[in-house]
Amino acid sequence: MNDFPPKQRMPRCFRTASDGAIRLRPDWDAIFEKLTRIDSRIVLQTRHAFARLIGRELPPRLFAAAVNGRDMLGESLMCEPRYWSTASAYIERCDCCDAPGRIEIRAADGTEALQIHVPSSFSLDQWSEIITELAAPFKDEPAPRSHPGFFFALPDDAIRCGEPNQFPTLLRSCHDAAVCLGWQLCLPSVAHRREFIPALRSYTQGVLTAGDGQFACQLILPAATGLALQRRDGVLGLHVIGPSDTVLLSIAATPDPESVERWHALLQQHFPESPINP
Repeated sequence: MNDFPPKQRMPRCFRTASDGAIRLRPDWDAIFEKLTRIDSRIVLQTRHAFARLIGRELPPRLFAAAVNGRDMLGESLMCEPRYWSTASAYIERCDCCDAPGRIEIRAADGTEALQIHVPSSFSLDQWSEIITELAAPFKDEPAPRSHPGFFFALPDDAIRCGEPNQFPTLLRSCHDAAVCLGWQLCLPSVAHRREFIPALRSYTQGVLTAGDGQFACQLILPAATGLALQRRDGVLGLHVIGPSDTVLLSIAATPDPESVERWHALLQQHFPESPINP
């Protein structure tokens, strides 16, 4: 019987930009195809200047078929890659999820479209192997300018119903009544949606954090200027309004009749003067 020597670790060296970014080829199909090989949960994050939405899930598959001119990533993300410009990988431990690294995808103006954290169980060898296969030829160029992004305008048929300070109270009521909510954060190149019963994890220094352990949403509440209701397909949705009548975050009951009934009852309770009635 032959005794084979142990497999040697292959050293890898990457050239980085000044911010530590390792540029990847902007080949979205290749990036997501590579991620589908991961068999543990990854963390997906979308954010703008005043809110972020985070979810853990098994790596989504990128469907090439366009849906209304957009590409779907699983059931939680609707993306418009035509607005995407650069992809970068980082080798650094995340303080929140303990991942050894992440991928950031940005639009041409520097707006962060999507952040993907690999599993915390990933070794540096596993992560560096993925980077090696996706890395672009090095160019000594500045990183895209960071930009907080712009937001979508409040829909014309939405009607103001309350003040920002009523939002935490509403979330506590939803948790107590076990109302499952759909949370949606929209950017120009991605719409991120999650469904969970909100537990108000913290509300300190104006930062509200709600989640269920698997998903989480953070909102800088002082940036909000009001709340508004909009009826869609028989269900009322609540928009958190930001500067210049923009939408920072939207929530609504999931489609099951029980959640809708409880949600509408809570809206009547919290916003009795609203001209939109369930």
